[in-house]
Amino acid sequence: TSSSFISLFSMTILSISRAIKISQGLLPSLPVTRKCVVKASGIVIGVIVTSVSLATIPILGALEDRFVNALYFPDVTFLKGFLPKPDLAPTLSKYFGKITFKTSDLSWETLRRLVKSMFTDDFDSVQVESLHFYGNDPVCLFKYFVTPQDPQVFYTWPILGIIFMCFMIVSLSYIVIAVCSFLSSKELATGAAADAIRK
Repeated sequence: TSSSFISLFSMTILSISRAIKISQGLLPSLPVTRKCVVKASGIVIGVIVTSVSLATIPILGALEDRFVNALYFPDVTFLKGFLPKPDLAPTLSKYFGKITFKTSDLSWETLRRLVKSMFTDDFDSVQVESLHFYGNDPVCLFKYFVTPQDPQVFYTWPILGIIFMCFMIVSLSYIVIAVCSFLSSKELATGAAADAIRK
C-alpha cells in the first residue's frame, strides 16, 4: 500500500513538473544548486512520509475501534466465524442476564474482556484474532470497497477522493503537454514553411 501511494504521488508531481516545463517552452537547463537539491529532497521525503502514514494509520492499535471489522474466537465453538460488534450482542446479553449491550458503544478491548470473562480459569486463555482493515491476507491491499456500516468509511472515502484528484491532475497535465507539443510542432512547421518561401 505504501508503494502504491508513493507511485501515485510521484507520478502526480512529475506530471505537474513536466507540464509546467513544457508550457514554459524549452528553456536552457539550469545548474543543479544546493537549493534545488534541498527542494527535491524535501519533496521526496514528503511523499514517502505521507504515503507511509496513510498506509499505517489503519493498523495503529490506538485506532482499532475505527479499523477493526470483527473478532474471531477459534477455540470457542459457539462463536463461529468473524463476528462484528452487533453479532456479539446477543451472546453477551444471554450470558450476563438482563444487561442490554449496545455493542457499538463498546471498544473492541472491552468486548474481548467480556468474552474472556465468560470462561473459568480452568479454560486456557481464550485466543482472539482481529479482522483488521487490511483483512487476513498477507498482502496488504487497501480496502476500497466499503459499505455505510463499515467503521472505515470515514477514512476510505477521503482516500478515494485523493486518488481521484491525483488521476485528474495527471490527466490534465498530459492534456497540457499534448496541447503545448501540438502548438509547438505547428509553430515549427509554420516557421519552416516561411523560411522555404523566403529562399
